[in-house]
Amino acid sequence: MSVVLDGVDEIAWERLHGAYGAVERMPECLRALRSDDKAVRDEARDYVWDAVYHQGTRWQASAPTVPFLIALIDDPSIQDRRAIASVLDGAVTGDRRDDELPFDADKAFADADGLTEAGEARVIAAVYGDEPLDDADEEIIELGDMAAVMWERNAWRAAAERVDTIAGWVNDPDSEVAARAAALLAWLPATPRSVDALLQASDPAVVASTNLTLAHLPDADPRIDRHLQQLSESADRAIAVTAAVALAYRLGEAIPGTALTILIDAKDDPQLAVGITGWSRPLLGFVSLALQRLRLS
Repeated sequence: MSVVLDGVDEIAWERLHGAYGAVERMPECLRALRSDDKAVRDEARDYVWDAVYHQGTRWQASAPTVPFLIALIDDPSIQDRRAIASVLDGAVTGDRRDDELPFDADKAFADADGLTEAGEARVIAAVYGDEPLDDADEEIIELGDMAAVMWERNAWRAAAERVDTIAGWVNDPDSEVAARAAALLAWLPATPRSVDALLQASDPAVVASTNLTLAHLPDADPRIDRHLQQLSESADRAIAVTAAVALAYRLGEAIPGTALTILIDAKDDPQLAVGITGWSRPLLGFVSLALQRLRLS
């Protein structure tokens, strides 16, 4: 067995549940993500996806799977690292949107407080047991909602414990993996290594994503604003505009005049109705939000 998946057999997967029941096949499917056969990889990825994120919900199996997804992405010999990164995004951030940034984990996961192991066991029995779930059982519904938040929290924590590994992908040779990593860092606790990685990104296809993450970081490191001011003068339009957006987010009315001019000139440009890898909002949407923060829209 590859050291990448070291420990995968030590987890009692048959006792953990995904969207469709116990995930006893998880070890074989995680190994199959290393296959040379694309059809085998695709089938395995579908299984893992349903186990960790399905219809907006994380599951019991999500958190234990996250470290192995990270380990697979961290191995440059793995094929389909982009697709695995997409699964990781689902497990960690789900369908959260950037208007929830900066992310307050304590607030976001507060509804999980108080759920006991016995309460979780009742949810598992109700959802996966032989008896049909009674939609009128308000107590079970409440426990189910708490369990969903707890499973989401646990998956987030599993990624948060590995921030520095994820930060190492920001300068990955695969620009999509790098841009997704940069965007994911916006949702995780900042560390000295993650901030350094965002500041040192060099691939133009990635820098726009790092700029948007820097926009949302509460970090007061003065290097960030200096870095963004330099990038706002870039000849690359996406880099310059995202740097200006970030400066508006971070500095408000103290935004430099050059950055403000970039935002004003960009506000009606249909060419900016494009996506930035790792982010659900188009670039033009970020421009509009930046101008709103400056009370200019």
